[in-house]
Amino acid sequence: MRLLAPVFAATLVVSACKPPAEAPQELGELSLFMFENFDSEDVASLEAATLNLETYLLSIDLEGKVDERAVTLPKLTAERLGSISPTEGADLELQVPVGVSGISIHNFETNLSAVSETNYICLDSETSKYSERAFTSDLDCFMTGECGTLSTTQWVRKESALGKVWFQLYKDYRRETMEDGRDVMHARTYLKESFITDSTKGSWDQNYAYEIWLPTAESGQTMRFFGLWSSVQLALLGDDAWAVLVKDGIDESFGFTDEFLSGTDPEEYCSNDRTPDDLSPPE
Repeated sequence: MRLLAPVFAATLVVSACKPPAEAPQELGELSLFMFENFDSEDVASLEAATLNLETYLLSIDLEGKVDERAVTLPKLTAERLGSISPTEGADLELQVPVGVSGISIHNFETNLSAVSETNYICLDSETSKYSERAFTSDLDCFMTGECGTLSTTQWVRKESALGKVWFQLYKDYRRETMEDGRDVMHARTYLKESFITDSTKGSWDQNYAYEIWLPTAESGQTMRFFGLWSSVQLALLGDDAWAVLVKDGIDESFGFTDEFLSGTDPEEYCSNDRTPDDLSPPE
């Protein structure tokens, strides 16, 4: 039985839950368009899509229950991957696509500061026991706004009752200033290869993600959208239950990041050790 998600579950109690409702057609198409055109030179079309996404975000309660902010997105096809290649050997039809909207209490500049963090434990969801980022392009240039893009790699260790796995993500960021003067940031994530679980009985096969940080026009907060298309081969859970876990994991990462940016001691909201001595990524 296949399972798809950005996080492992600690329990199986969600097996009876329903996945997020199907996304409105316009939102579904926007998520595919923005992933496909992440690095397009057509800035005007990307800004138009961003404003259309803002219209959707303003139409829902971004502080409401996550079930009211989560949707099932259409699957990414090979034609909608844009400039990246499909993960080698993975079947795009096996994706479970989930999108979650939310709002950060922090302004854009504060959210931008999280990009420079190398240790993402207690910014990622709690199933991430190791999450270390390296920069493969000029970080300082991106942070000052002189450069519009930034490339990173990130080794992640996921652990739960369902299994344990290491995988390496590739994540690119893009900054733009819209005509109304607001800065906006996009991010695109992907895997280049599949990764086998410690038990060798499962694998982490796909992890395509699109994120956006869009400042509100007046409140000084930042609207968030996170779309994830992923596939993992594991036992015990079906796609619907796993989609519920994906939804909850994304929303947990929203909350954890806001707590971290607020200066909250991670021990107050996260049970993980931010400096684990017993974990190091594969060589």
